[in-house]
Amino acid sequence: MAKLAVAVAVSVCLSGTSAFQPLLKSATPQRSASVTQAAYDYSKVEGLPGASEPFLPYFGYTPDSEKGEQLKRYREAELKHGRLAMMATLGFFVVEGLNFHPLFPKVEGIAINQYQQLPGAAQAFLALCVGLIEGINIEKGWKDPRKDADNFFTLEEDFEPGTYNWDPAKFITKYGLEDAAKMKEMKTKELNNGRLAMIGIAGMIVQESLTGKPIF
Repeated sequence: MAKLAVAVAVSVCLSGTSAFQPLLKSATPQRSASVTQAAYDYSKVEGLPGASEPFLPYFGYTPDSEKGEQLKRYREAELKHGRLAMMATLGFFVVEGLNFHPLFPKVEGIAINQYQQLPGAAQAFLALCVGLIEGINIEKGWKDPRKDADNFFTLEEDFEPGTYNWDPAKFITKYGLEDAAKMKEMKTKELNNGRLAMIGIAGMIVQESLTGKPIF
């Protein structure tokens, strides 16, 4: 079981950019992909980034909203959880495999118990950072329910899930992601590696919870 968890973690962290190529015929987005503009039709699953086997069509799910609002929310949640899972998987390896704790050298033991060992101020600071990030996400992507009750739990029409108009490393320009086809390909890779990471980190957490022993 430990070998399986390690294999999954290594696959997530080291997988090549060609991993999980889409198996469906590519569909042309409605308009050029952008970090700020919605580019895909969320009234249907086909044609979306990540719409590849075995994840199509989301375990039989078919949008029942004319504007695809429900599917769009699912995509926003999937991207966020996938990104967190990839970082968590890498974090397990860093704190256990490399035993790297530059700020808090006294922290030890299995990864799932290390957050509780941080000083109260550090825990509060991390909670504040999470709150700030979520606040920015809400401000950029979600409608204000204070203006209209129908806006509750609804994304902005021009918001593309997972994009926050923040690219300090200039990856979009560096890798030519202004091109819609390349952007869709990269989004699919991110989604599928995130899906693998969510499965992997869930297994790692369960294993450590049951055995009380580190993965790495």
